[in-house]
Amino acid sequence: MRELAAQWFHKKWGIPLEAYRKSMDECLAGNGPVPQWYLAMDGEENLSGVYVHRM
Repeated sequence: MRELAAQWFHKKWGIPLEAYRKSMDECLAGNGPVPQWYLAMDGEENLSGVYVHRM
């Protein structure tokens, strides 16, 4: 799922794929409340996504 999400965001916004992978890995590690990634799915199709990061 992480790779699917990273690819989707990369294609949508053009930010390097590795940046998405790294940020999503930080989220999945659960070491803090941010960053958080959310996906809206319809079956296996990604419809939208949200990234939450507080500074």
